[in-house]
Amino acid sequence: MNANTPNLWDEMRRRFDAGDRSWIPTTEEMYHEMLNVLPPAYWRGGVFAVGEPWRHTGDNRPIFACFRASHGAHSARYATLAEVIQP
Repeated sequence: MNANTPNLWDEMRRRFDAGDRSWIPTTEEMYHEMLNVLPPAYWRGGVFAVGEPWRHTGDNRPIFACFRASHGAHSARYATLAEVIQP
């Protein structure tokens, strides 16, 4: 899968709807592009949530496109802020 194509968004949606919250590899370019689209709703330690929700859960919690940079690798997933902010 080329992570910088619409297939990334399709795979993120498919995994989220299936309950899979694993991170999907993407490119550094995509990471920075999404970081600069809007001010992040959350940003800490290389992990950020794009500033506008993708959609909401049945109980009205916002779901964000989230991106992570760690040790030179970049990845993405859809998640609620509670799923991204880990203790």
